[in-house]
Amino acid sequence: MSSQAKGDHYIKRLSGVPGDTIQIDEPNLYINGDKATEETLLRVMSKEPDSKGYPYTGYTNPRRTGGQKTLFSDSSHSVTLDANPDKGNNYREFFALGDNSTDSLDSRYWGSVKQYNLVGPAFISLWPFNSGHWGFIK
Repeated sequence: MSSQAKGDHYIKRLSGVPGDTIQIDEPNLYINGDKATEETLLRVMSKEPDSKGYPYTGYTNPRRTGGQKTLFSDSSHSVTLDANPDKGNNYREFFALGDNSTDSLDSRYWGSVKQYNLVGPAFISLWPFNSGHWGFIK
């Protein structure tokens, strides 16, 4: 997995917290074996043409990586987020997804996000304009 560039800031949807097992079986996201049903996560992962979201087309982003890249280390397409307190709370892991599933740099690209890289919640979304979900975040 690629690491996040130092000093870069992203707004992503938090979809996994320390201790969760995340699995992607396109077009579905599973958290601890349960299919994610929250509308915001369905919008991210949806593959249906009449959905409110963007199609999710796989586990690679050749435009970003210059070629095919495996985003999960095993064939189950799952990852368990580290909640080990021995390393300290700042090293706990989170899973973040971007709303633009077909072209998003997120945990499918970087891997998990360490707690020390989290800044805080967003309060407004400015993109994409045509999706109907830009504006203040509830």
